[in-house]
Amino acid sequence: MDHWDWLLTFEKVQISLPWQQLTHFLYIGDSVASHLPLCPNLEYLRFEFTENKPDPDPWSRLPNAQCLESLEGLCISFPRAFHHPIEFFEKYEVPNLKSLRLETEYLSHDPEIWSYLRANMSRCTHLTRLSLRCDDMNPHGIRGLFGCASNIHILDVELLNFFDLHDNNDPDWNGFFQTLEWIDHDFEHRFLPQLHTLILRPTGMIHEDDTYTPKPITTNPCFLAMILSRMARPLDQRIRKIVAYPFEPLDRQLIQKYIDDGLVYEEYPASRKSGPLGAWIDDDPALYDWHELHAS
Repeated sequence: MDHWDWLLTFEKVQISLPWQQLTHFLYIGDSVASHLPLCPNLEYLRFEFTENKPDPDPWSRLPNAQCLESLEGLCISFPRAFHHPIEFFEKYEVPNLKSLRLETEYLSHDPEIWSYLRANMSRCTHLTRLSLRCDDMNPHGIRGLFGCASNIHILDVELLNFFDLHDNNDPDWNGFFQTLEWIDHDFEHRFLPQLHTLILRPTGMIHEDDTYTPKPITTNPCFLAMILSRMARPLDQRIRKIVAYPFEPLDRQLIQKYIDDGLVYEEYPASRKSGPLGAWIDDDPALYDWHELHAS
């Protein structure tokens, strides 16, 4: 970047940048909408919607059907109001998008929203990686999301449900694995037909006192049923790889037969990079082949 002017005013500092040269943009706040028309060459974009919508709303001022043709990686972080991602897709087409990450407190279920997203995401023919970071979710919500993403090859999921100290159930992960179970004769259980890599983080429980209680997924009946159903598919349609980030090493005994049958299983410590930079490192297609970076 060869141009950076600081234009000082009485109220605030304004920065004049060569926006047309910008390829990566990580931003917090709804006012990102006012900058996007200046950035036609973006390759990676991460932004956060705020809890309270500003007045006037910068998104409402944008014309529809704009195009970010170079954008390959997109991360949208938003609060409980799930209409927020719609605002982006209402304004922008992203025909070359390869990676989409959604970060939210609660993945709700609204058939109209999923119908709209399905119509828009179906035009993203290069979208093969979907990442989800969610504090809590509605099982119908996860089915709605998966129904919008039939071309996904890589699914990266982090569920952060807070449990009561006396609750030994894990409904979020169980419902997630049941949704991914492939049942040939049941069209309601045939999501993500091209899935070959599943990334799970974390694979333990987070309690109200912020202490970690390991709960191995490799002994979870719903997880094992999902693996069995995916490994039983034709060879070129099987799940090929599972990457786990557990709080403690997992027992592989019950999945060893699938590993012997060709399933690749990788395990890394849960205390890995996090936050906006971590999401960028994981999701930016330009960094997929940078193995040293992902191993850090």
